[in-house]
Amino acid sequence: MALDTTEEEQIESIKNFVKQYGPSVLIAIVLSLGGTYGYRSWETSERVDRESASAAYEGLASAITALPESNETLADAIGEMAGTLKSDHPDSTYAVFASLQMAKLAVERGDFAEAEAEFRWALEYADPSLEAPIRIRLARVLKADNRFELALEVLDKKIELFAYGPTWHEARGDILLMLKETDQARQAYQIAVNTSGELTAPSLIMKLEDITYAKVISELTAETDEVSEPEEIEE
Repeated sequence: MALDTTEEEQIESIKNFVKQYGPSVLIAIVLSLGGTYGYRSWETSERVDRESASAAYEGLASAITALPESNETLADAIGEMAGTLKSDHPDSTYAVFASLQMAKLAVERGDFAEAEAEFRWALEYADPSLEAPIRIRLARVLKADNRFELALEVLDKKIELFAYGPTWHEARGDILLMLKETDQARQAYQIAVNTSGELTAPSLIMKLEDITYAKVISELTAETDEVSEPEEIEE
């Protein structure tokens, strides 16, 4: 009986509240509470999704580590694992990492078309902070496949390079050199050196020195040829 009285009192209190403040205030409170519980539910779902993606990637990484070169069955299983991770969690960083792992394996077996497809998938879903290193790797694959113009196109996009500036410009220099654009290649190498600071790799310095030396020799040879040309004798 006491319970009935309490419920009646609660109902009466709600009625008085609605009369005093209007139904809109009560609706706002209900919506606010619903939004709070809805956000908590979404947050829990997001956490579960991240944990699931993380576990799937750990399994993939372990399988890749254990992959013998000749085991095609395991290689196929790894491909299926990566495909499932990408389809189930496409917006997860783990899915992008899985795609990069598959691209690496494709490069190792010389399948540049498959590697390109994986890198382009990763570009579509990756966080902006990962775009520069992915583009650099994609450009190198295209360069290895002798598609120099397309490789240069990948690196001609203006993006935030973060800490990858030196590597980006060095990769551009390598491609420009293959296109016989030696002046532009030298400029790219110079930018790479300038942005590397004290961390400049000896191999990068060697590239810049070699191309600069070749330019000087070419200019000196041209000047020598001009001087050595016999003057025409007027009759």
